[in-house]
Amino acid sequence: MQGTPDVDKGQYWDAAGLAVALAGSEEVAAGQMSVSFREEGVIEITLHECGDLPVIVGVEGKEIQASVLLDPVDSVRDAPSFQNRLLRANKLLPLSTFGITEVGGKSHYEIFGQLSGGSQIEEIVEEVETLGRNALEAAEMIQAWNKG
Repeated sequence: MQGTPDVDKGQYWDAAGLAVALAGSEEVAAGQMSVSFREEGVIEITLHECGDLPVIVGVEGKEIQASVLLDPVDSVRDAPSFQNRLLRANKLLPLSTFGITEVGGKSHYEIFGQLSGGSQIEEIVEEVETLGRNALEAAEMIQAWNKG
């Protein structure tokens, strides 16, 4: 869907329309982020204010999901105890959820958020920026955990 979707009319973003809208956002114009397609239907947003953090965004039906890949599970000291801590800390990181995903045959922690495919572009940008800040906090948590 090009332009802003109208949920009342059953309209939702598709990946191409969302990528165009994100690329035309104030944040891109200000140099705070950049937007590109990685592959069919997948958008990569680079958050320059978060150290060029890549956020992967996908659109599936009526949902938009944004995620950031964190450390490999096997690189984290006492992973089961750390996972328990992550589940408890999840309340401290608004609009984000922790998970484990496979990349290249290896399990990685990830942090992600979902929102309606009918969300306004400003809401989507806010979610992505919040996810980026939360990913940095999660990376700090992992680093502190590994230091003991």
